[in-house]
Amino acid sequence: MINKSLAGLPRPDRRQLLAGIAATVASTSVSAQPPPSEIVLTAAPGKRRLRPEPAAETDVWCYNGETPGPLIRLKVNQPATIRLHNRLPQPTTLHLSGHRGVNAMDGVAGLTQAAVNPGESFGYSFTPRDAGVFLYHPLVPAIPGGTSEQAERGLSGMMIVEEANWQAEIDRDIAVMIDDWRLTEADQIDPVFALAADTARLGRLGNTLTVNGKTVPEVITLPPRARVRLRIGGIMNARIAPMTFRGMVRATVLGIDGQPCEPFDPLRKQVIVAPGSRYDMVMDLPETAGAEAIVAVVLGEALAIMRLVTAGDPVPVKKPIPELPPNPLLPPALLLQRARRAEFNIAGGWSRKDPAGAGAPPAVIAAKWPDAYKVWTLNHGFPSGVAGKPIFSVKKGTVVVVALTNRSDWPQVIRLHGHVVRVLHALDDGWEPFFLDTVIVPENRVVRIAFNADNVGKWLIRSTIIEHMEGGVISWFEVLP
Repeated sequence: MINKSLAGLPRPDRRQLLAGIAATVASTSVSAQPPPSEIVLTAAPGKRRLRPEPAAETDVWCYNGETPGPLIRLKVNQPATIRLHNRLPQPTTLHLSGHRGVNAMDGVAGLTQAAVNPGESFGYSFTPRDAGVFLYHPLVPAIPGGTSEQAERGLSGMMIVEEANWQAEIDRDIAVMIDDWRLTEADQIDPVFALAADTARLGRLGNTLTVNGKTVPEVITLPPRARVRLRIGGIMNARIAPMTFRGMVRATVLGIDGQPCEPFDPLRKQVIVAPGSRYDMVMDLPETAGAEAIVAVVLGEALAIMRLVTAGDPVPVKKPIPELPPNPLLPPALLLQRARRAEFNIAGGWSRKDPAGAGAPPAVIAAKWPDAYKVWTLNHGFPSGVAGKPIFSVKKGTVVVVALTNRSDWPQVIRLHGHVVRVLHALDDGWEPFFLDTVIVPENRVVRIAFNADNVGKWLIRSTIIEHMEGGVISWFEVLP
């Protein structure tokens, strides 16, 4: 019953990791909520069939009985409250991934709030100032293994914040969440977490791929010349997935990590989705009926995850897609001459030069790291996570440059909370023309990022590969008033 197309997959090489920026699949099955004054999310056990029938239903953890959780749609500058009820057997929180809100609502157990215990509730009140695509999920780094298990069991969802004034010709607006699950032959989630063999390599990779909690490929029928807007989020624990588009007239990126960018067509129609990545894309379909456009994930071999089939009469020709309006408080330029410089130096993990190689048996790796939560080092020592001192403290308005140094044989994916960053050119003489909050750092490479520390509070800087985060790739920084 295991999805053989995902078993034993090779890792993407460096060129694949650098070739694109986003990834996508599509589905119409995510339920949307109107924006009430208070949105209620109840985290509780449930069931979901993750493999085709006659596979058994899988025991999962859900928000409001759904995995992924219900789609939340808000308007920019519209106040909202999300009320989390915890009906799980573990403490949890709700983190709005990528949302540049107030620090007290960031949902990080042990840093910005106490964990929400079983039977308790907590209200997250905020006013979204950014339009874009965001995710929500637990974040409990103070509880060893808690984030990895809760995410793997199904606790993730998407929040879309709509633009106040943006008009475009769109035929279908689709929320998309891609996940992979490590299931047993009995169609249940593998209950063994905190494996050094995962933490010391790529993280917990699954063997069953889903889109919005359903098996692939998803087949959607649309009229010729249709334009589809895809709101994309990567909710897998660890997998970095190159994806490609075939048969599209055009596939255009409008926004990355919740921030608008100048529209562009990805190189070779290939993009990358990493854990925590979010993308806003539009796709134009062929003008004739009976055509088929394919979205595929490249995992050793291409695996079709979405088929867009044209049928019926064509819709009118569309005007060029306009740029999304910029979000506020994003500096057009960063003055790097007086920037505060900081290091985020990652080392550790299993060496590919080891005689046992990348495919070393788990028992061999476990013998080297009996504690799966102490595999990685930061700045030449074992980090103390949210319990220790900040990696740096700055006053509000300070420009900060952080050198993300990956001294390991495995890619790292690093997120900065509460802020968005520019990826600098090699000589710090410019930056890439878009904002990010989730940055892929290839193995044995350095990527420098710069940002304006404009959001007061205590903020995480961490891996979005959850097992790497729990194994030591996590610290925090402080922005003072």
